[in-house]
Amino acid sequence: MCSGFGKGRTSLVVWPVPAWWVALVPGMSILGMDETADEEQRRIAEHVEWQKQGAWVVLWGPYTRCFWAFACWPVVPESGVVISAEDPHLLYSEMRYVEREHDFLRWRYGRG
Repeated sequence: MCSGFGKGRTSLVVWPVPAWWVALVPGMSILGMDETADEEQRRIAEHVEWQKQGAWVVLWGPYTRCFWAFACWPVVPESGVVISAEDPHLLYSEMRYVEREHDFLRWRYGRG
C-alpha cells in the first residue's frame, strides 16, 4: 500500500528547480512530475472504474503516486473500504479480494 507521510516524515521539503532545467525537459512541471505520465495513470484509473461498473470509485493520486479505490456498494461496512496501490494490477487484485470478503458477488449477482 502507498505510505504517504505515515513513515515518520512530518513535513514536505520541495527544493527549488531552476527555470532553465524545466525548459529542458518537456512535459515536466515545476515540481518535476511528469504530467503526461499522470494523464496516462488517470486514464488507467478511469478504465478500472469502468470495468467495475459503478461498484468502485477509482482515482489516481498525483501527489501520492498511487491508485485509490473507494468501495460504493450497500454491503460495505459502515467504516467504508479504501484501497491504495502503486500498480493498477495490484489494485485490481485487492479490489477483488475485498469484494469476496464483503459478499459483493452475492449482492451484485445474487450468488456467492
